[in-house]
Amino acid sequence: MSTSRGITLSVQLLALGVVLLGACTVAKSPLTINDLIAESQQDRNLLFANNQPLPKSLTLAHALARALKYNLDHRVKMMEEALSLGQFKLDKHDLLPKIINNAGYSDRSEANASTSVDYVTKTQSSSNPSYSSDRATNTADLTISWNILDFGISYYSAKQDADRALITAERRRKALHNLVREVRFAYWRTASAQVLHKVVQKTIQIAEKALNDAHTVASEGLKKPIEALRYQKTLLENLRQLESISQELATAHIELAALINVAPGTKINVQLPPDNLRPPALNLSIGDMEELAFQDNPDIREQSYHTRIALKETKKAILSLLPGITLTGGRHFDGNDLLQANRWFEWSSKLTWNVFNIVNAQERIDHAETGEKLAKAQRLALRMATLAQVHVAETQFRNAEKRFKRADQLSKVDAWIAELMAKRQEADAQSLMDRVSDETSAITSELRRYQAYAELEAAFGQLHATLGIDILPEKLANSDLETLAFSIDKILGKIEKGKLIKERLAYLNNTNGRLFGNLPHYPPSGLDKQRLKITQIKAPDMINSGLLVKEQKNTKDTLLLHGKSMPSRKSEPNNRSLISWLTKDLFEVPRKPFVKSTSPNKPLKSWEPIIFSTNDKVTFWAVEEKNWVKKELIGQKTKKPNSPDLAVASP
Repeated sequence: MSTSRGITLSVQLLALGVVLLGACTVAKSPLTINDLIAESQQDRNLLFANNQPLPKSLTLAHALARALKYNLDHRVKMMEEALSLGQFKLDKHDLLPKIINNAGYSDRSEANASTSVDYVTKTQSSSNPSYSSDRATNTADLTISWNILDFGISYYSAKQDADRALITAERRRKALHNLVREVRFAYWRTASAQVLHKVVQKTIQIAEKALNDAHTVASEGLKKPIEALRYQKTLLENLRQLESISQELATAHIELAALINVAPGTKINVQLPPDNLRPPALNLSIGDMEELAFQDNPDIREQSYHTRIALKETKKAILSLLPGITLTGGRHFDGNDLLQANRWFEWSSKLTWNVFNIVNAQERIDHAETGEKLAKAQRLALRMATLAQVHVAETQFRNAEKRFKRADQLSKVDAWIAELMAKRQEADAQSLMDRVSDETSAITSELRRYQAYAELEAAFGQLHATLGIDILPEKLANSDLETLAFSIDKILGKIEKGKLIKERLAYLNNTNGRLFGNLPHYPPSGLDKQRLKITQIKAPDMINSGLLVKEQKNTKDTLLLHGKSMPSRKSEPNNRSLISWLTKDLFEVPRKPFVKSTSPNKPLKSWEPIIFSTNDKVTFWAVEEKNWVKKELIGQKTKKPNSPDLAVASP
């Protein structure tokens, strides 16, 4: 017996010694030079791995496609989004009950024997010690447990993580917008460097030759010293200006290479633009820009998600005050041979409640509601900042457009002067110094022209970024490089013509909640007419009234008008008062609506007024609280045309 105890104690001491010795052996392990070299080489190989070679002539669409595909910062944002989405998927599993499987083995040196003491007499039982479990036994159980309170809190936590995943997506969108803007700017700087490099170098050579000749003339005393020095000073100033231009252009291709993830020393030949550079079109009101930014700007969307997270935090705070109910059930096994039943089922329910939560309940709720109010205040502040950003971006674009047009005019004039002076110098009618000065001015003007265009493109890109216009559809994110470049090229064509912004605005107007949602595309039949009298309401109320449908008399033709419309008035020669809605865009639905113009042979176009005569009974359909309602206008006089109000039907 004592020998067995001694062996067991020795084993325990040995195990403890091994653990302590292992803890003492942990030490710092700094990276060695070989480790750093190996890691550096590995990372260098990974930097440009799987990148397709550059084309002979790089277009702007290809540059943007390569940036979207290979830019490392963009890849990091995509991985962060994937990580956040993965966390959301993991958190959804917290909603499930906990299923725990346990298995164990236990052994002891002595039997778990015991005697008993009489409760009344306090005397020990005279019977021999007994035990009810084996010295060595193995156990196993499979238990399912579900806490209803934890389920509720986990539900809101999962919803919060879903919003956080969406926040990460909006941050990626913002990074993508900035990347597109930077690529556009770097591309046009590279184009200007490619156009001007040879001209700058040639002019520098001419200036250096003229400077050497000037030194010779001065040393031989062929000119007065002051004239020779002034001549040299003018040449040196021109040389300094030319060298400054050359140095400014030297870094353009390096910046573009970093953005599209190619080695900085790689030679990049961009597709040269036509001589007649045209500024991109922007035919959009500042009000429409504000509406776009309020709905698509990544920062605003992110803050809206933060507001939703704060709302759910309040619900979690209220939910945590409730008692928790835990339901448990399981199957158990015990290898003890002395048990009557080695396998059995077991279930239980338990109610737990921290009573002290009642004490600080109001403080918890107030704290959560304060966070909710803070999120809303931040959202309002961000909307105000976004409004300012829209106006600033629009002003910067207009100013950049003016600068480019002026630089374009100046560049053409300087180019003509330089060409004329070159011909005169070749005919010995002009000095070489004057030719160098004129060519330097022409080069500088051409550089400023390209710089102004690059700044114009950057301002245009910044405006798109502020409005939240995406250049890449989500369904093409994983496409191959050529497909991506082809799609971007088509989108760039829309951008330059100002169509992309208008398409996005039309889409938002058609799906912004003022439409019928899940209602049928056509109004139902058989509803009773409502006789309504004319009242005066504000035009914005009419704009928010939803989709309107006019029925043609004695026909089944219907005319569907978009709820986002502008009011106007017209009068016929007989002075009949008319109501008209000047429709911006007809909305698009999965099934094309049956649309007829007021003139049978004339198709309906955008901005065509639809006339409702108030001297007649005009039946129309309106959407009220997501239901089709059939109404009837009763002819009455409207207000004067200059009134800001509009006569429309109301109950």
